[in-house]
Amino acid sequence: MIFPNLKKDKGFTLIETFVAITILLIAVLIPLGVMSKAIEDGLFIKNKVIAYYLAQEGMELIINQVDSNIKSIGDGESSGWLDYMSSCVNSKCYGEVDLDSNKIYFGSCNYSDGCPYLTQEQAGAPYGYGESFPETIFKRSIKILPAIISSTGEEMAIPVEVTINWKNKSGMIEQELILDDYVFNAGYDIGQ
Repeated sequence: MIFPNLKKDKGFTLIETFVAITILLIAVLIPLGVMSKAIEDGLFIKNKVIAYYLAQEGMELIINQVDSNIKSIGDGESSGWLDYMSSCVNSKCYGEVDLDSNKIYFGSCNYSDGCPYLTQEQAGAPYGYGESFPETIFKRSIKILPAIISSTGEEMAIPVEVTINWKNKSGMIEQELILDDYVFNAGYDIGQ
């Protein structure tokens, strides 16, 4: 023998090394995949909660305008409980509060791709339609459906549909949340 002290079982073979590396890769990649999915699910839930609050805000815009109109009727300043919301009757509209005048404004969604995107000055700031602020991923449309008429011919309530659309981070999957509710005419006399 030329090299009598060499043993054949010192160290790992190439196959043993590949098996060990494969096991390590699997042990690292599976938790990373689970974490990635958890982050994606968390973002989806966050966006869905924001969408729900934006839909609720849209519903509140209609309710507040109806309440304001009914008060104005009592004060002799308005003629109908649905005044100032004509752009929302049987068609999609958007609405926002002018914080300076504390009035609600509604506009038609005449854009080629529906209502405009909501904007936001910075994270945590209120959503709106300010042209100088960056667009968010959310669009809100409000639609007032035909009024429910009483047997005496008076409008008792209006069905309102608020729809929020948004796309996921990659912009490929569009999500939608629809909030339906009835807004009742507080000026309607139930005793009639």
